[in-house]
Amino acid sequence: MSDHRLRDHLRAAAVFLVGGALLMAGFPGLDYASARDVRSLVAPARALATPLGMGMAAVAGFNEGLRRPVARALRPVERLFRVSQEFHLYRDGPNRVDRLEVLIDDVLVYRTRDAAHDWRAAQFGNRHFRPMVATAALKPAAANQEGICRWIVARAREDFPDAREVEIRSTRTRFGVDEPWVRFSRVARDPDWVVSGVRKEAAP
Repeated sequence: MSDHRLRDHLRAAAVFLVGGALLMAGFPGLDYASARDVRSLVAPARALATPLGMGMAAVAGFNEGLRRPVARALRPVERLFRVSQEFHLYRDGPNRVDRLEVLIDDVLVYRTRDAAHDWRAAQFGNRHFRPMVATAALKPAAANQEGICRWIVARAREDFPDAREVEIRSTRTRFGVDEPWVRFSRVARDPDWVVSGVRKEAAP
């Protein structure tokens, strides 16, 4: 075999292997099917004794026996070359929504993603600032809690010079439950405007 033909064969084999690896590593949907759920479907699918049933069983066997092990082995390589990708677009949405709220003298002026309460929404929604706001709404012990709260209090005093109290709180809403509940909050009051420690609330 000539050197050119050998090179062509090696190139074709490399393309086949890389293409197959990419398909196995990034096959949408199958990553989120648990092994137990897949196994529970194999026997009924085979019992159908139809081309569709046998095809379902073959896909399940391929997923558990070959695709998942190969995908797990490829993850370090994906991270090394920064090509790791998960198909979150195919997943169900979250079962809860966490939001940051700001109240001035017990009047709600800001709530995450709420057009009716959009005080300083441009700043809260800034792509550089938004991750810090989201973290502050999720974690009472977040490292940026103090800085975010001081910034909110300072801006509130600028925009509401007659204010006497600023409350910053995290609320959570479960899907199917309309009324949000307060997870934790912090308060600053006139005259010293020192932000209080985190006050946690019990879940309803």
